[in-house]
Amino acid sequence: MNLELLDPWEQEYPQLIEDTLEDGFVLNCKFNKRGTLLAAGCLDGRCVVYDFDTKGVTRSLLGHVKPVASISWSHNGRSLLSASKDWTCIYWDLVSGTKKLKIRFDTPLMMAHMHPKNNNRFAAALFQEKPVIVDIVGEETVRTELPTEPDDTDDTGKASSYVTALAWNKAGNRIYTGSSKGHLNIIDVETNKVGYLSSLI
Repeated sequence: MNLELLDPWEQEYPQLIEDTLEDGFVLNCKFNKRGTLLAAGCLDGRCVVYDFDTKGVTRSLLGHVKPVASISWSHNGRSLLSASKDWTCIYWDLVSGTKKLKIRFDTPLMMAHMHPKNNNRFAAALFQEKPVIVDIVGEETVRTELPTEPDDTDDTGKASSYVTALAWNKAGNRIYTGSSKGHLNIIDVETNKVGYLSSLI
């Protein structure tokens, strides 16, 4: 693109809406790896999957009773993880449109993020609690609490600051978290320790 032809005072957002997808009030959305499907978490607790080529709804997944806080795709694109304010995560099978597993927590979820390579592992940020890694083994789940600070050795389960956002790195051996105190943490999954801490405020 020739930068000399651009107006320097022009806004840097699209001035024309090409198309709209309508099916409820969407709180968050995420494309699959190929960019052909768009999953959306709705205010009424539904998860809607759009085919972006036809702009039609391919799946409407019912399972949550409160708003969906986040959506995450599995590595192979055949499963979807939804985290909700109703204290549950649902692991969906998109091929059949059914629930594989419903996981209940002790507090509402801020968000959940699938492991980039392992379809049976995800990390979840819990409201005013420590984040957890959840491993799915058959119909059971194994939870591992993550630290929120480098010297976090409190075994009571209460976090000194709680995680509001998290994401795996591409290799799946570290988790990046943002805390309520304005800290950016990098957690090493193997050692379960905070490897880097930076204050953003």
